[in-house]
Amino acid sequence: MSALETTPCLVCGSTLNQPYYQLHDWACELPGEFYLVTCSNCGHIFQDPRPAQADIGQYYPATYQPFWRSIDAETSAVKRRLRHWQWRPRCLQLARLLSGGKLLDVGSGTGLFLNEMRRYGMWRLAGVELSPPAADYARRTFDLEIYAGQVEDAPWPPAFFDAVTLWDVLEHLPNPRAALSRIHTLLAQDGYLLFSVPNASSIDARLFGRYWIGLDAPRHMSVFTLRALRRLLGETGFRIEAAYCFYGRYTTFALSTQQWLRAHRPPSASRRRLERVLFFPGWRFLTLPYFYLIDQWRLGAILTIRARPK
Repeated sequence: MSALETTPCLVCGSTLNQPYYQLHDWACELPGEFYLVTCSNCGHIFQDPRPAQADIGQYYPATYQPFWRSIDAETSAVKRRLRHWQWRPRCLQLARLLSGGKLLDVGSGTGLFLNEMRRYGMWRLAGVELSPPAADYARRTFDLEIYAGQVEDAPWPPAFFDAVTLWDVLEHLPNPRAALSRIHTLLAQDGYLLFSVPNASSIDARLFGRYWIGLDAPRHMSVFTLRALRRLLGETGFRIEAAYCFYGRYTTFALSTQQWLRAHRPPSASRRRLERVLFFPGWRFLTLPYFYLIDQWRLGAILTIRARPK
């Protein structure tokens, strides 16, 4: 079990907070109890105390979803097509803004997003990934330029990148303010910052409570609202151009349901059967009208932000 460390609010720096949830690692089923609090000053939700950052790697097993292997390694043509389709909406968000340039993906994992972007323009691709095995896989498999470490220590010169992306990453960072400040330095003045986070104001968050996948203890250090993001981005040199929901949908709903099952049912053959039914691909299409509608109200499980330097 990891040692715990305390932290002030990751948005405003206040040391005053109130208990929010006591959680377990239902996603990876690793031992330990974890604690979310709300800042008494600004209302931001964050983990305190939290696992010491020197030990946090033990909570990212090789089976963790962002460490999935190459799409081309899938033996099923249907699965390959489905995985390409899953990445397409994120790729299009950037391709509609720029037809190419220098792209940095922070929290690049095994390089799947960067490799998919080769289908959407002429890009010079680079990534930052904290996990050395994931970074090495991305280099070997996709011939990508990956820095293994925190983005604050990334080696590129100022104003080097035309776009920086963080897909479901900012909530993992122990110091999001420092990361955004460094990204501001790395991004060209006319560049784009595009990122997504679990939406603390979503219907899923209210429906599932402590079992919502967006909390994902102990890997998620923060649970952001749009209000908190406006403050954090404004104070690190960015202005928000757009805030919207467009992906997550049934997948995040199913992951939250799976967490509820794992919290209430011990491992068994019946639980495994229920989980297989839950992740049947057809549910994504059957539920699309409902999830599309709540996305239009900005109540979807994943909030995406497009921002630019001030």
